[in-house]
Amino acid sequence: MCDTPAAASEPHDADHDEPDHDDTAARAGQRAEPVVRTAEARDHPAILDLWDAAGMLSYVADPGGDLARTADADPELVLVAEHAGAPPPDGHEAGSSGAGEHPVVGTVLGTWDGRRGWIMRLAVAPALRRSGVGKALVAELERRLRGRGADQINLLVFADNRGALSFWQELGYRATAPVVLMTRRVEACGEE
Repeated sequence: MCDTPAAASEPHDADHDEPDHDDTAARAGQRAEPVVRTAEARDHPAILDLWDAAGMLSYVADPGGDLARTADADPELVLVAEHAGAPPPDGHEAGSSGAGEHPVVGTVLGTWDGRRGWIMRLAVAPALRRSGVGKALVAELERRLRGRGADQINLLVFADNRGALSFWQELGYRATAPVVLMTRRVEACGEE
């Protein structure tokens, strides 16, 4: 679906974890539109910080390597959001956390296999969750994937992550018929 409801709640990790329902940003009136752009290599530390704040590093062996490989393969599908009203991340001066003028406050990765688009790793700074940052990132990634010819975009969500499921459903995503995710770690497999 192309229509995006105005009141979607954003998870901090659309793939997995329960979102923080802190609406501090909304109550503080921080409703400036985020600026979404293609990530640059110097944004990678800020992206990793966002993933860490979202609890997304505990189940990934090499997050920096995963990010670098994804960015190398298709840099136009690695996005960040900057927000003029956002406080800089802990330990950073304003603007020092990324390539742009303002702090990086959100990120999302996409992939394109020539047939379907995939959305992965949506993360939004805790202070700006539920303020439209995640929705803006998804809208831009969807636009870029449609531009490549994607007629369907997929994503994975942990079944017990109710906040993420709600966020994606509010954006028009629907669960498909039961499927089983099957994986194989190829580095652990020998010659057959």
